[in-house]
Order: sequence, then C-alpha cells, then structure tokens
Amino acid sequence: MLSFAFLCALSSGVLGQTPEMPSRQDFALELRLGPYRPHVDKAFPPGEGPYRQLFGKKRMLLSEAELDWQFFHGFGSLGVGIASGYAEVYGKALIGGEPSLQTTSLKIIPIKFLFVWRMDIFANHFDIPLVPYGKVGLMLNHWWSTKGGKTSEAAGEKARGWRSGYLGVAGIAVQLDAFERQLAKDFQASMGINHSYVFAEYAFEQVKSFGKAGINLSAGHWMFGLAFEF
Repeated sequence: MLSFAFLCALSSGVLGQTPEMPSRQDFALELRLGPYRPHVDKAFPPGEGPYRQLFGKKRMLLSEAELDWQFFHGFGSLGVGIASGYAEVYGKALIGGEPSLQTTSLKIIPIKFLFVWRMDIFANHFDIPLVPYGKVGLMLNHWWSTKGGKTSEAAGEKARGWRSGYLGVAGIAVQLDAFERQLAKDFQASMGINHSYVFAEYAFEQVKSFGKAGINLSAGHWMFGLAFEF
C-alpha cells in the first residue's frame, strides 16, 4: 500500500517538487532613445544663435545606455548608476554668412552619475504593472564640433571641451511581466531576467559648468526605451 501511494505521488509530481524561487535581483539595464537639442542659442537673440544658423530646427537623436546597482529593496528599490550615450547633428558650414558646400557638425557624449528610486512595490506585489521612478545626479558632457571632417577652430583654439552640471529625471515604466506571466518565468529561469519594462521619461539637465563661461549644453527632453532587471 505504501509503495503504491509513493508511486502515485511520484507520478503526480508531488515528491521531488521544489517551489519556484525568483533569482537574485541586483542590477538594472536601460537602453533608450529620444530627440535632443541643447540650449546652445539661449544667450543669443531669437534666430541668431549658432545652432539655429548652422542646423536650423534639427534635433539630435540621443541614444543612451544605463547600468544601475540596486542596493536596497523595500518600499521600492534604490540604486546608483552610470549612463552614457551619443548624439550628433550635421549642417552646412557658413562662409561669409552664407551656407557653403562644406559640412559642419556638433557631437556630444553625455556621462551621467545617478541615484535612482523605483516604486515597484505595486507591480511586484499587487499586479499593477505601472512603476513610477525618479533619478537625480551629476553629469559631464564631452562635446566637439567638426568642419570638413576635422575638428573646428575658433580664435586659434579647437572647438571641443567638457561641460558639467546636474540633472533630474521623472519617468513611468510598464512592467511587461503582467502581460505574459509564463514567458516572464521562462525568461527568468533561462536568462536570470527578473523583470522587463518599456518606459518613457523626461530629463531636465542643467549643463553650464555651474555658471562658468562656455557653451550651454542644458536641455529638457523626452526619452523612450527598454529596461531589464536581473
């Protein structure tokens, strides 16, 4: 009788079964894109700034990647992170105030050091897939301008440099686990990805080297992307 009961339990999967445990979550990776135009012309009369004259109303396409270390999980998660990206815009160089055949560009590499808070308690415990979040931090922007494929010069100096500042970000993410639970479990078991998101955020950046003379790379802009926690 005991042997029969044992075989029945074994065949039904009762014995040898272990509860599914979520994998450890320590990091978040974000990949994002968005339109970006720095406030280069803010100190100039309308329509007379160098950005407007060279590039018109064009916006750069800024692409960024961010990696966060999540050191606390409780009422949401807290983390610190670093992000970097690239943006460029092209136009026609001016000769005698008129557009020429020569190409000019402005290129920017932002580097951000961030403190991140994600209020994911509703998504993880109450099946509400919305995750609001905020970020604050410091940033460095490396910039340079080219003309005819070479770094531009102004008054005998190369048109390149670094600008520093600070930023704040507010965003909302949608946790994708809620739309396909089994796929999310398989993703976690096979790749260690705890949660996946799509998100939109607005970044407010003050990048003027805290009042020092030079190019103004401040901006306010939207970003959209994918995020993974693991």
